[in-house]
Amino acid sequence: MPESVTVELLGTVYTVDAGVVTEVTREYLTVVTLSLARLAPVIALKVTLFALLVFALLVNRGQARRALLAPIPHDYRDVAAAFHERTRDTLYAIYVLQAATAAATFLVALPVFFVLDYPFYVTLALVAGFLQFLPIVGPSFLVALLAVYRATGGDLTGAILVFVVGGLIIGWLPDAVIRTRLARETADLPGSLYFVGFTGGLLSVGPVGFIAGPLVVALLAEASELLAAEVNGKAG
Repeated sequence: MPESVTVELLGTVYTVDAGVVTEVTREYLTVVTLSLARLAPVIALKVTLFALLVFALLVNRGQARRALLAPIPHDYRDVAAAFHERTRDTLYAIYVLQAATAAATFLVALPVFFVLDYPFYVTLALVAGFLQFLPIVGPSFLVALLAVYRATGGDLTGAILVFVVGGLIIGWLPDAVIRTRLARETADLPGSLYFVGFTGGLLSVGPVGFIAGPLVVALLAEASELLAAEVNGKAG
């Protein structure tokens, strides 16, 4: 690494000492590493319990279904079955949507990185597609890093270009178009409702909201449909 990096911005020259950056980065990584080490036993226990739960549900699926249905009166078991079907379809749709959105991100990132003259444009497009699977982070994180890289290299125009064009086409377009359009086909939800559930879930409960948000919205929509059908049936 160079001893210092000089960046000129709006006529003002800024010099960043590489030693200071290295020291701050080392201290930050030390804190993060120690925090992860302290959390490692808890994380390992949670992963083990989750694996055991999934294994038990897969092996004894029929018994688990009967145990969950036992307290429900027979007149309302069709409601439980409707919620079950909606939950299964929504969870399946979430993974289908993620895969489709990641593939679309790769396809749109490929020409963008090629036009912006990045030598490893295929690799960058693959990384952007992979980051689409990570809640909150997403391909916008990669676009921001590339913008910072070009800015520190003195290419302010290139930094603004990759930040604006990459942010719109790579970071925003696949989510706004592919995810919302496929939501109705796979999750049987309007694109606006799915987007509200996806975004609201992430903002309210963090990464868990990536799944919980659309699922809550789907179950609410199912409950509304069942209630409307029951009320209209009694009214008729």
